[in-house]
Amino acid sequence: MNKNQIYSLWPIYIGEFYNPEHQEIKDDLINFFSEYEKKNPKGREGLNKENINLYESKYDLHHEKSESLSKLFNFFAKCFLGMSNSTNNKFISEMKEPKPNFDVKINNSWFIKYNTNGSVLPHDHGRCSWCCVYYVQIGEDATNENGSTYFLRPYQRRSPEDFGGKFYSSGGNATFKAVEGKMLIWPNFILHGSNPYKGEKNRIIVSANASVDIRN
Repeated sequence: MNKNQIYSLWPIYIGEFYNPEHQEIKDDLINFFSEYEKKNPKGREGLNKENINLYESKYDLHHEKSESLSKLFNFFAKCFLGMSNSTNNKFISEMKEPKPNFDVKINNSWFIKYNTNGSVLPHDHGRCSWCCVYYVQIGEDATNENGSTYFLRPYQRRSPEDFGGKFYSSGGNATFKAVEGKMLIWPNFILHGSNPYKGEKNRIIVSANASVDIRN
C-alpha cells in the first residue's frame, strides 16, 4: 500500500566559517586597504545604485601582492572547497575511485569600507558557484540589526493571505550578525544585502565570487 509523503526539496545552504588567523592579519589588511584607497580615491568605476555611503575597490583584489591577502584567500579557498564538498557530497560519493581533486578559482574579489550608515541594498551575483563576505573590522556594538548581512528567501513572489500559506509568507529574510574573522558563503542566486552600521569604527569587509571544478 502506498504511503503519503511530503518532500523537502531544494534546500538553501549558508556556510559560516571562522578564520583562526584573523587577529594575525587584521591590522595588515586594514593598512593595505587604507593605502589602496589613497592610490585609488575613486574606487571602482560605475558603482551600482544599491551601494550607499561606502568605498568599494576594483574586483581584482586577489591579484594584489600582499602576504596577508594571500593568507586570506587561501582561507577562502579552503572554505569554498569545504562548502562545495558538503553540498555536493551525494555526487562525490557516486563517483568512481579514485575520487577527483578539485580546483577553486576566485573569479572576483573586492573590499568595501562602509562609512557611518553605509549599506548595500538587495542584489545577487552571477557567473560563479559561491559568493562570500568576510568581516575584517566591525565594532563590538554590531547586532542582528546593526551592520549585519541579510538574505531574502528565494521563493513565493506573492504572499498568500490565508493561514495555509503562512509558512511561505512569513520569515521573509534571514539575518546573520557581523563578527570579525567570520566568513559567510551562499549560492550566487540568493538576494542579499547589508544593514546600515552605526558605530565608531568603519565596517570593512572582503567579498569574493568563486567556482569549483574537477581538476584535469
